[in-house]
Amino acid sequence: MELFGKNKEEIEKFKKIWLDGKKTNIIEDLIKMNDEIIGSRFLGYILYDEGVFEVVRNIDREFFATNYLTIFEAMKKAGIYDSYTFLLKQVLGNGIKIEYTSSKPRHLDIQIWNIGTSDTKLITNSNLWITTDKDIGILSTKPNPPFVITQLNLILKTLANPSGTYLTTDFHFGPKGSEK
Repeated sequence: MELFGKNKEEIEKFKKIWLDGKKTNIIEDLIKMNDEIIGSRFLGYILYDEGVFEVVRNIDREFFATNYLTIFEAMKKAGIYDSYTFLLKQVLGNGIKIEYTSSKPRHLDIQIWNIGTSDTKLITNSNLWITTDKDIGILSTKPNPPFVITQLNLILKTLANPSGTYLTTDFHFGPKGSEK
């Protein structure tokens, strides 16, 4: 510190400037960290590993880390068709068709068609959507493997549980009517 001042007052003045600058950088770094961690897989792993949400312990760690924001959003309205639809479309894509029926009280049957593939945005490692030279976003088709269906089924049953609803689900790879 003596390099920055000849007497104690000058050294203290520089020290104050240095500490103020350090505080500003720490605050900016904390804001950046907060912006980057919400929705990241890293936070999903931490939440899962620490057992913060026991209700979702029966699902796979990687699936949870990838989809926890969607799961939490759906859990806000557990037992409501909108929450099931939101979750299914977020994970399987908008191309699916969903039909709800109830054969008796507190029994819900969900039929989901077109689950074979879903459209997804092609993005860079920086989470930027890849576009054409005319600024049209590029979509790709991704398969929905049986593992994803199994995990979705577990989450749907978890969402139905608080409302006391007995839930059955049927997932169909083709369009409605093609299973006959």
